[in-house]
Amino acid sequence: QPYKGTVTHIFSYMPLSVPLVLLVLLLAVSSLLPSAAAGTFTNHTISIPVRCLPDQVSPLFWLKHSFTVTNKSALAFQSWKASTDCCHWEGIRCAATSGRVTSLDLGDCGLKSDYLDYVLFELTSIRYLNLGGNNFSYSEIPPTGFEQLTRLTHLNLSNSNFAGQVPAYSIGRLTDLVSLDLSFYSEITDLFNDGYMATSDWTYPWQLTLPDLTTLVANLTCLVELHLGSVDMSDQGDKWCTALSKYTPNLRVLSLPFCSLSSPICGSLAGLQSLSVVNLQYNRLTGSIPEFFANFSSLSVLQLSYNYLEGRAPPMIFQHKKLVTIDLHHNHNLSGNLPNFSTESSLEKFFVGDTNFSGTVSSSISNLKHLKKLGLNA
Repeated sequence: QPYKGTVTHIFSYMPLSVPLVLLVLLLAVSSLLPSAAAGTFTNHTISIPVRCLPDQVSPLFWLKHSFTVTNKSALAFQSWKASTDCCHWEGIRCAATSGRVTSLDLGDCGLKSDYLDYVLFELTSIRYLNLGGNNFSYSEIPPTGFEQLTRLTHLNLSNSNFAGQVPAYSIGRLTDLVSLDLSFYSEITDLFNDGYMATSDWTYPWQLTLPDLTTLVANLTCLVELHLGSVDMSDQGDKWCTALSKYTPNLRVLSLPFCSLSSPICGSLAGLQSLSVVNLQYNRLTGSIPEFFANFSSLSVLQLSYNYLEGRAPPMIFQHKKLVTIDLHHNHNLSGNLPNFSTESSLEKFFVGDTNFSGTVSSSISNLKHLKKLGLNA
């Protein structure tokens, strides 16, 4: 019969002549006996991390050798040595129980390569992949292969000098994807009434093209962040906002600057109630600013500058208590008045210069306790 008492109960029946070694043994196993109060065993199992598996080491080494040897690559791969556990290499994380790579972060390492090696797609357990901030010499993003990374939740290929067409069908099959960043950013200098100047390392603007956003996002229902800055989407019409509202209900960050979008902001975007960041700057958007932006309770950033928006800016947007940035400048036909600002406002950046705004600057602007930048230039 299983023993139902306590260790102390056992000791009470022991003669004093019991050998000391037996007493030590009983103490050693006492933690395995059931508790009198709880009647359950205490789990003292120690989890020992598994070393990186050989089938994970091989593709990592092939990937390493696909990059040109430079001082920066030597530094990035300094810990990538054959005699060591790859789970402890810089930029690598593994599942403790399986020894399979779950994270590969080589972001902003200044690496150079003529292509992205297909060997990457052998790391099928990977969930986080960051190759942003490197130089892939205007090569194409592999048209196939990403669909094999079925567990991927974060994909960052930003600022990496890729060119050609975005492999929408391949990336679009990553149904667990939460964050996607294919953007290319440049340094922007505002020239006030003369527009802006963009400086970057790209050979020509809009290196990446995306003819059909629907193909990319139709299965990405978990998507929370979408960054496609400087991806040419000029053939989209208004399909871009229809696709987002239909297939990405959980979207919080929408960043599409420099995408050559040329339609009005469609009303269907009103369904994306979780949006906190909307960046649609430097496009060719037309029509009015929708009032529904004022109803997004989590909205903190609204950037619509350098477009062709017109009509009257909805006054309620300026009363939004969580908005930190409102940037409407350089929409020449956009009109409005400055509101009476609330003391509860969170505004830090407020730009309505180069618009058709008119009227007085109310003394309530002093209520903007967090204000850092103000643009009212004409």
